Amino acid sequence: EAVSHNNQHSFAIKVIRDKIRVLQVAGRPSWDERFLRQHLKENPNVDLISFFILRTLTDPANVPEKEMSLIPFPVDKIFDTELHTFDVIIFQNFDYRPYPMERFLPNIRKAVENGLGFVMIGGEQSFAGGGYQGTAIDSILPVSLESHSMAKIFEGLTSTQAGERHPVTQLLRSSSLNKRQWRELPNWATVNRTGNTLPQGTTLVVSPELNNSQGRPLPLVSVREVGQGRSLAIASDSMWKWRFTGSRDGGAAERAYHRFWS
Repeated sequence: EAVSHNNQHSFAIKVIRDKIRVLQVAGRPSWDERFLRQHLKENPNVDLISFFILRTLTDPANVPEKEMSLIPFPVDKIFDTELHTFDVIIFQNFDYRPYPMERFLPNIRKAVENGLGFVMIGGEQSFAGGGYQGTAIDSILPVSLESHSMAKIFEGLTSTQAGERHPVTQLLRSSSLNKRQWRELPNWATVNRTGNTLPQGTTLVVSPELNNSQGRPLPLVSVREVGQGRSLAIASDSMWKWRFTGSRDGGAAERAYHRFWS
């Protein structure tokens, strides 16, 4: 060969030893549920099992109960015998009470203490609105549960000092640029009124205009270490708005959405 230096090429290979097994349970179909499910399905490192409830026991009974989800919701199998096979569980605007699950909530708490990741995403059926106050799930969340109500917000989101550098909320490498990014992202429409972040937890994002009953800024994104596991609380069902910006911001909000969940 006249030229031999082009016979080699160096590149990085990301080796995926084991996929992250994620269980997503959503109380109803929504844009928020759809975009998160889409993001997780597109990630080759994620093995996703997703359930979203189409109707509840209190809805008009004009279809069989077996059609409450697209596929059967095997509560006993998932939260008893198969729970140890998951790495992350996401409760997204999900009220557990219509599905005799209370006896399984301590199983989730124990699994988190042993290394499971648990995420609760807001909505009218989440946090106190989903009946979690005083349950085993309440004991692993980073925020206290006080109110069943939702609130509207009109100003931008504000990252805390911890949130400027935390891996979950670090959308940009620069601390000052990251803080600005959160402030300029599309606003969340509705948020859950939770209590204070617990001493074991860390607040990453707050609402600059809403306070809780103790007069402190309302925590919107909070994290906590629980034994060997972790929990994440997102007190809103409006993160989908980051995916609806199109090209108006050059795709910055959509990139932020994927960076956050990744």
